[in-house]
Amino acid sequence: MPLIVIVALVIGAGVLLWLLRCKLSSDRELLRLRQELAAESAHLHDAQNQLQLLFSAIPYPMWVYDRATLRFTSVNDATVRTYGFSQEEFLGMTVLDIRPPDEKPTLLDYVNHLHLGLNSTGIRRHRKKDGSLLFVEVRGFAFERNGGSYELTLANDVTQRKLMEEALRQSQASLQSLVDSAPFGIIRSLLEGDRFESLNPAMLKILGGYNLDEAMHLKISTQVYSDPKDRGRLIEILRRNKTVQGYELNLLRRDGSTVPLRISGS
Repeated sequence: MPLIVIVALVIGAGVLLWLLRCKLSSDRELLRLRQELAAESAHLHDAQNQLQLLFSAIPYPMWVYDRATLRFTSVNDATVRTYGFSQEEFLGMTVLDIRPPDEKPTLLDYVNHLHLGLNSTGIRRHRKKDGSLLFVEVRGFAFERNGGSYELTLANDVTQRKLMEEALRQSQASLQSLVDSAPFGIIRSLLEGDRFESLNPAMLKILGGYNLDEAMHLKISTQVYSDPKDRGRLIEILRRNKTVQGYELNLLRRDGSTVPLRISGS
């Protein structure tokens, strides 16, 4: 066999061995990459499952909706319990469906002016499946995913708080009405100050016809009490006993005359 043929065969064998080694190395690298990809995929799947579990377990109503269509894309269990719609019903609805009609323009304006990240809409009224309304304090987080725009919303039910605030407001209004219509004088002042905090109409009349603004600028010890020491005596009794009953003194009227009064308070 000619020498050149032998040399060619040796070189060819060497090349084939080198190509084989390259392929084996490439196969091992490809296998490693596939294993890493599988591990990352499993890790991502576990993370998604954990996020979904956390989303479902949060005790406050939360949902995600598509900002383009306003349709719900996911809701947690607390949302289902609070609003009364099933998961399947929610996924066929838009966020407009849980608003009373007069709240819808406000919602549309809010969505049109959303910015990425945290957003707050304050307290809003929402509608439950049975038609009843609840007050919720809303927080949102706008984000983009796979070319779409979404918002994650948390709604904290503050209905009981709003009802208590309204009841307190009505109670205060009723109390103020009673004070204003009382036939006897009622005042409020601070122990540390020497000014009135409030006076009812009967007290203004007793003092001789001051208007409320004028009376609020009077110095009690010298412009209301005939004896300036009475202010100090009353404060000492209140600090010692927390209340005073039937303390008698003279008050100065606007025209300079005096009027005797019996004071009780706490």
